[in-house]
Amino acid sequence: MQLQFKINLLGAYEEVAGDVVTQDGEIIGFWSLIDGAIYDFTPLDGDRPIFSHSFIWALCDQIGKWLEQQSEYRH
Repeated sequence: MQLQFKINLLGAYEEVAGDVVTQDGEIIGFWSLIDGAIYDFTPLDGDRPIFSHSFIWALCDQIGKWLEQQSEYRH
């Protein structure tokens, strides 16, 4: 699967929650819409959100930077 963006919130604008997926199709966590205004991101191994933002693009940017840091620590 090849998606358009580096970080994708599947079902955003249509659902109240869904998967967060990389451009290559790897599921890295979950998103949820809180009170119709704030998007939260919870990583796969997390039990609570680590990022929140009212704009999807800004949340995706935060997630992308976080994912890059995770990759650096794994190597």
